[in-house]
This record gives sequence, C-alpha cells and structure tokens, in this order.
Amino acid sequence: MADSDRILVLEHGRLAEAGTHFELLRRDGLYAEMWARLEVEKEGLGEAAE
Repeated sequence: MADSDRILVLEHGRLAEAGTHFELLRRDGLYAEMWARLEVEKEGLGEAAE
C-alpha cells in the first residue's frame, strides 16, 4: 500500500481522502489512523511470536 500511486479512502461509501501514502499520513486523518492501527497490530503479533 505504501508504494501505491494513489490511495482512495472511503467512509460510509463516500470518498473521504485521496493521495499518496505520505500525503495521507501528513494529513493525519482516517488513513493515518488506520495505518497506525495496523502498525500496533503488527507489533503485537511480533511480540506474540517471541
């Protein structure tokens, strides 16, 4: 996802945000929130495997 040309973020079936990975992270909106949750989940999975 991070290397995508353009990312579209939908909320309730409507376009909420659009841009590159880095643009959307800088906006600190829905995409950034989802990305942060994924990172936390990945960290949790890594700890569980140890």
